Amino acid sequence: MKKVINITTAKHKLLKIIAELEEDIIITRDYQPVAVLSPMPRNTAQQKPALIVLAARQCDHHTRMKSITVINGSAKLFNKTVVVYSRETEPYLREFDHHNLLAIETKKKEHPIVTSLKAGITCLEASDTFFMFSFLNKPITQDTLLRLTAAIKEAETEKKGIIIPVSGEKPSHPLIFSTKYKANIIEIRKELGIPHIIKRHKEDILYVNVEE
Repeated sequence: MKKVINITTAKHKLLKIIAELEEDIIITRDYQPVAVLSPMPRNTAQQKPALIVLAARQCDHHTRMKSITVINGSAKLFNKTVVVYSRETEPYLREFDHHNLLAIETKKKEHPIVTSLKAGITCLEASDTFFMFSFLNKPITQDTLLRLTAAIKEAETEKKGIIIPVSGEKPSHPLIFSTKYKANIIEIRKELGIPHIIKRHKEDILYVNVEE
């Protein structure tokens, strides 16, 4: 059974409807169906991390396509790809290709990176256990993505919640976090950012060599 409600009722009772949403609800306007509210499907790919791409700031075509080509080619490593975009970068969205692609807009693209990350992690489900975040303007290789996602099993075995790649004996990117850090990231002040979390949880880090 599917319930049908008009758009005026949906507008006034939206919070209650969403809180109780268990099946599709059809919304009508001018005596015609115009939209469907659906509950989020359950994530069955718990062994795979989510990928959050920070793409709110514009970058040149060559750099952008180099990043997106690798991301699209590595889609099978992730259960979902979340793209954080701005009004200026919205056209980039059609260049991404993933069976579970989520896009969320930020109006604070000039704020520190952690602000965009906060937007991205709101798309994570309760069943997500790890997420990686990368920068559209900093291309990475498929091999790096493969090594980092493969390291999640080791991190779980060693009970580590942060995975940091190392290249040239220096910490690099992208980083992977256990979703247990979701609340920390949401609550962190923008001027402190991710470096503050890493500094406070050094004992929870797994370093992974990604040198070619």
